[in-house]
Amino acid sequence: MGKQLIKGEKIDISKINSSSNKFELVITYKNNNENSYDIDTFVCVCENNNRINKKEIIFYNNVENTDKSICFVDCFTDNTENKKTFQINLNSANISKLIIGYSIYKSNLCKQSSADITLKLINRTLQTEVFTMSMQSDIINNNAGVVGEVYKYKDVWKFNAIEYNSPNDLMSTIKTLFNVILY
Repeated sequence: MGKQLIKGEKIDISKINSSSNKFELVITYKNNNENSYDIDTFVCVCENNNRINKKEIIFYNNVENTDKSICFVDCFTDNTENKKTFQINLNSANISKLIIGYSIYKSNLCKQSSADITLKLINRTLQTEVFTMSMQSDIINNNAGVVGEVYKYKDVWKFNAIEYNSPNDLMSTIKTLFNVILY
């Protein structure tokens, strides 16, 4: 089992050009049999100049980025748990940062006040869990959230556990937190 991360914690996840720069990102949340809300997960590829191309936002309706280094590969739902999976190859020269976020879609009948969200990062080469992060999202008062970011610092890939909820939409939230330009 990997390290349990908390908000604000940073962790080294691999060395650049290592054979272990291939990861699986798994995000799960429970719906308590209510089905009155859904959470869509996103991985936004940020360029060196702090810009995000709309074609580089990976989710269920845009399943891979242009160089195929980030792929949305699986969406599983049963009566109690939803699971969304991304495969990530950090060896791509076009990636300087990945922002991991989600949007909340709720019906007027939604009575559940919060959702428990779990993020796991698994090293695909070694088949080992790098870390787990658990957080709660206020689904009544918020519409989006940012779980964390994967970024390059010198010669090391790191993960920053952000755990930020927002009443705004996801793109507004990302623009505010990271001062990125969306085009």
